[in-house]
Amino acid sequence: MTDEARTARGPSGLVPAAGARLRKALAAGLGARHGAAAWFALSALRRGGGPGDALRAYRAQLWWESGDGARAEAAWRRLAQRSPANPDWPLWLSNAARTRGEFAAAERILVEARERGAGGPALEMTIEHYGRWLRRSNIAPAEAEALVNDPEAPPYRLLHASIFLSTEGRLDLARRGLARVADHPRHGRQARTELAALDSIERAGLQLSLPGTLSPARPHVLVRQRGPDTLVVVFMPPAGGFGATANAIQAMLGAKPPNALYLYDSKALYHLAGTDRFGPGYSAMVEGLRRLAAELGVRRVVTLGPSAAGFTAIRAGIDIGADSVVAAGAVTSMTAEAMHADGRMPGTRTRLLDCVPEQARDLKPDLVERNGRTRVHLFYGDSNREDSMHAHHLSGVPGVTLHPIEDLGMHDPFGELLLRGRTDALEPLLAGN
Repeated sequence: MTDEARTARGPSGLVPAAGARLRKALAAGLGARHGAAAWFALSALRRGGGPGDALRAYRAQLWWESGDGARAEAAWRRLAQRSPANPDWPLWLSNAARTRGEFAAAERILVEARERGAGGPALEMTIEHYGRWLRRSNIAPAEAEALVNDPEAPPYRLLHASIFLSTEGRLDLARRGLARVADHPRHGRQARTELAALDSIERAGLQLSLPGTLSPARPHVLVRQRGPDTLVVVFMPPAGGFGATANAIQAMLGAKPPNALYLYDSKALYHLAGTDRFGPGYSAMVEGLRRLAAELGVRRVVTLGPSAAGFTAIRAGIDIGADSVVAAGAVTSMTAEAMHADGRMPGTRTRLLDCVPEQARDLKPDLVERNGRTRVHLFYGDSNREDSMHAHHLSGVPGVTLHPIEDLGMHDPFGELLLRGRTDALEPLLAGN
């Protein structure tokens, strides 16, 4: 049954076109939390549910936003039972499982929902993502090449096939595929960022330095360079749980990049309970990084992290005695109060506080105590509320330098620097200048 057919079954007068503009209007009129809840209530009606379903959807979203994932999931399961063809509820249940680090279960929820009759682009795209993410890639190079040559290839498949080809050294094919996605309203920005990364890396003659996509199936990559005596340790975030492309960061390391170790955390706890490369436990990771730096014989160590992994870059940078820390859109305090003020990712917030309560700390006192011995550089969009809040929390702390990016509201400082052609922005920081 199509979405249009399901829409027609809704009660007359209660079936709005619940699109992006309506969602923004609800958020403006009701506030972010209640606006999002109202949007999902209207979505339930749009897909043929009754007033009771709308109320359950509304309450489930508020429970999720408040960090009560158990009550939210119970409501979504009931909604899924009542409307098995509606993909919204299995998508939310899958997201909740992913947030807990249960990635195979997250994929299974969606596959089983599809078998019960749920469908739609979002569900299919997410199943596709999980297949690639959990198993290195869900396509072989030959299949990826076929997608690039297929004029009817779906944009999201074409995007990730092209990224996969870049890690296989098929840069011309990767560029062709990315160029076809560059103008897409949803995936275009990532495609343009990847193209900018390829341009920068190829200009410097560093085509063999592409780290590609990190995931549970490929959880760490060491990019060695001849000559440099610096190691950059990059803590990659889950990026919504579907793997994190490191090509953009590699391009930002400059024309003469240092050695770079890219780390992924399959538990989706931002490396605060350990990381795949060094095993469980934060202390094991810190000791592993010290050993690796000694084995490589590097003189300087820099830690780097985007988003919430920026918190880990700062924390680990202090603990291993890093020469510098570079963070983009970083979280600088994970106290319960700070995380509530941030308001993003409530499920992840609750899980972090449950699983690694010792990490629910404010980094400001730690950096004050260092009295400038740990140099921290924070890049953030000056129009992004949450990123600006975390950056300004460390304003005035000895050793901390803020790097606001003008007119950036998105949570993607490194991508924005690439797109603006500022690929040399990190070079002096990595060199210790």
